[in-house]
Amino acid sequence: TASAIADPAPPDLKALLDIQWPDVEALREEHRQQILDSQPDSLSDGRMEWPYLATCVALFHGFVEGAVHASASYQEWTGRDPDRYDFAGNVWVNTTFPAEERDRLTRVIVESKEWDQLVRAVEPLVFQWPEPVGMNYSFNPGTMSLRGSPYSLYRHLAKTGDIHKFNEFTGAMLGCARASDVQGQTLGRIIANAHRIFAYELTIDMFRSNRGEFTDLQLSELAETISSDNKRVPLELVLQGNYIMILDSFDSAYAVFREKRPEIEALAHQQQDGQDSGVVGDLIRGFFEDAGLWSEEVGAVLPDPRLDLEAINSLPDIFAQIASDDRATSDLGIARYEELFERIESDDVFASQRPVFAMTLPAWTHLVDASALVETTRQATLAIIALERFRLEHNEYPETLGELVPQYMERVPYDRDADGPVIYRRIVKDDGTPDYIMYAIGPDRVDNGGEVPPKHWSAPVFSRKQQKSAAYDLVFTAIDPD
Repeated sequence: TASAIADPAPPDLKALLDIQWPDVEALREEHRQQILDSQPDSLSDGRMEWPYLATCVALFHGFVEGAVHASASYQEWTGRDPDRYDFAGNVWVNTTFPAEERDRLTRVIVESKEWDQLVRAVEPLVFQWPEPVGMNYSFNPGTMSLRGSPYSLYRHLAKTGDIHKFNEFTGAMLGCARASDVQGQTLGRIIANAHRIFAYELTIDMFRSNRGEFTDLQLSELAETISSDNKRVPLELVLQGNYIMILDSFDSAYAVFREKRPEIEALAHQQQDGQDSGVVGDLIRGFFEDAGLWSEEVGAVLPDPRLDLEAINSLPDIFAQIASDDRATSDLGIARYEELFERIESDDVFASQRPVFAMTLPAWTHLVDASALVETTRQATLAIIALERFRLEHNEYPETLGELVPQYMERVPYDRDADGPVIYRRIVKDDGTPDYIMYAIGPDRVDNGGEVPPKHWSAPVFSRKQQKSAAYDLVFTAIDPD
């Protein structure tokens, strides 16, 4: 390999090496068809819906920002404090903003054509296609941001208890999550999971803020919106999509390295007035020498792509285990992943000999535990809605969650970390009113009695590696346990 790349006109690396280079285009087409097959209920063509939804999201963002900035009260409010961070979402979260103007702006937005257009755009909640190759839009549905004015407006609807508009916006948020998800890529899944957790948490927050103010019909409609969110691209297809992206990087990275090798050598042998430039050359040579990728005769040596491809090709099996419904199998996959992750962090030679693998593996971290957690949170949110429906009818909460099945929900939420149902306890508050606590035991796999995470009482934990020793639970209750 070193001799070949030293040639001014080296042969093609694929022909030079005895290596079975992957047919990425064939894998990509097969993957796209699998995504289609995973959504048999869809009647829509995502190639058209993707740009349409992206446009609606962008227009909605712009409209909300414009409506706020056009408000004379907002201009006066910000004018009194020139150093105030110009964040239009403040109108819904800052108590000093005039309440009557906040209500007026809310009505303007939820009664606008932009709101209706956004709701209609996400009604199918199923998107058949990932973004077609060659179609690049300025906005994608993932830009339904978790910050800014739409974020604050959504939280405001939860606080005020406008369940109809809240339900419509929840549908929009989950529709955007599905559109990000359907790309079959890790980043899309991370964005989608963040959207979902946010929507579920706000649903729970709405019941904390407005208990007893909803009808059974309103609650069942919201439950249907959240139930629909389970019709998404399976995790194994997301992982496969990311594997294909890594293969794309693998194919191009080695071509780029060969192209840039003369520049690397030139930097490493810099001469200034007939003398070594010193620092730059020493750094570059030292890096490549430490990685076993440098020789004085040849200069920068191309990493053997066979090592990289072998490591990359181990990922589908590892993540198939992680995505397994069987906890023991999933735990084995997580352990294999963490072993590789720790090795690329601690072994410079191992990582440098497998550069594409080392650069891309960390991007998978957020998927190790996130998918199971998101599904548990979704089921817990449905259970909280079911509990409110039960209370409406019986004026108390059930003794067990099993009493809610099948009239109010399909099944009791499952906690993969406990390998069993989430924990639910009925309680009575000091004033005699009925209440309850519900939680999953969390990544430490110890029942800590509903101990609240320090960051936020219902914040998700995405990394078992970072949180395995944390002595708290994942609390999904509709009340603050304290």
